[in-house]
Amino acid sequence: MSKENKIVTPETIDVPPEAEWYTPQEVGQLFRVDPKTVVRWEISGKLGDERIRVVRTPGNHRRYNMEDINRLWDKLNKDTNAAQ
Repeated sequence: MSKENKIVTPETIDVPPEAEWYTPQEVGQLFRVDPKTVVRWEISGKLGDERIRVVRTPGNHRRYNMEDINRLWDKLNKDTNAAQ
């Protein structure tokens, strides 16, 4: 993702400037769901117990913190493998 998409405004959460971000489409590809489902999960709080940092670009597009999403992915995969 280009640096232009990493704009964080004062109204958003505090994140390091070098943080990387996923679009809803990229998160959807990772979890094999539609990007609109990712947004619904965010709105309803179904992205797990983990804190997922979300920012908005100046164009009002959502971006999900890559580190948080990857941590959630690892946790869900660990839980799935433990259940087998």
